Amino acid sequence: MEPDLPVLNAERAVLGAALLDPTTMTRVPWLGTIDWRQPYHAETWAVMRNIGPEVSAREFPHRVLAGLQGTDAARAVTAPRLHDMMAGCPHPNTVPYYAAMVVEGGTRRTLHDLGHHLQYVAERADDNGIEDTLDEAVHTKGQVDAVAERWHQVPEDLRDQLDKLATGPDQEVPWPTPPTIAHRHAEPQAERAVIGAVLANPDLLHQIGWLDPRDFGTPALAGAWDAIHHLRRHGAPIDAVTLEWQLQHLGRELPPHGELHRIAAEALPGLAEKHALVIGGGAALDRIDLAGRQLTVLADAHQIPPVDVLGNAQTVVQQLPFDAERVVPRLPARAREPHRA
Repeated sequence: MEPDLPVLNAERAVLGAALLDPTTMTRVPWLGTIDWRQPYHAETWAVMRNIGPEVSAREFPHRVLAGLQGTDAARAVTAPRLHDMMAGCPHPNTVPYYAAMVVEGGTRRTLHDLGHHLQYVAERADDNGIEDTLDEAVHTKGQVDAVAERWHQVPEDLRDQLDKLATGPDQEVPWPTPPTIAHRHAEPQAERAVIGAVLANPDLLHQIGWLDPRDFGTPALAGAWDAIHHLRRHGAPIDAVTLEWQLQHLGRELPPHGELHRIAAEALPGLAEKHALVIGGGAALDRIDLAGRQLTVLADAHQIPPVDVLGNAQTVVQQLPFDAERVVPRLPARAREPHRA
């Protein structure tokens, strides 16, 4: 069975209910035209709402066909098609459930599309410029929040019912695991250079201390950066000796003997801010891409109830504005512009 068939059946059932009894439309005033999978279903629903529930069931189908004349849906929605819709509605009184299923389908579909969009903008960052990419990610975060708000327009009792139907009683939710991806934009040399620059000149933390250990793609260097922050927070001196000591006390991987001294000796402190932007910007792009992958996995996990899909979707994109706030103000003007051929 094709994945979209259940939601298409729910859409046909809503339309069939209105054809059998136009007054059923008054029970789902919260069902709009943006929620539908099939465009001609959405157009038919818009016509039905314009006609209104006062028309008799005998006259209603004729009014619908007349209202569709001249629209894109006119060829698809014929008298036999309306008959099929009526036959596809088991119980007109159940229309609120069918309508809630339509909205859930639209919710999952929109999240899936937003996930693909985030992956696309991350992939196109070199062409569009990192500032525009981060701004678009923040905008997408707002769209995910709007999807959650849309779902909450469905009456609470129906939302609760669909949540229970997704999992069943006492069933443990099988949380999806998104595809594991490497730090595609990681720059080990830049990460090494930043660690060395701070060891050579700890005062540079005033300029590049905004970097987070999660920005580092190399686990050992991420641990070193975390240890540097520990030393800084406690007012301890920062050098190769204290850093190695702190790494051991945090249970982190220790570098080969003499490695931290070599990193510090090779450092170019004047390039530290540039290297920090390479690290932070690349990590932000990786998180945009990963957030997109997670959204698509969540949207397609129909065994997870909508409340958990949306809650996790909002958590997934929560980091995106934070990355924009950290990276964008530090970009030189030329780095914000798209690359030109």
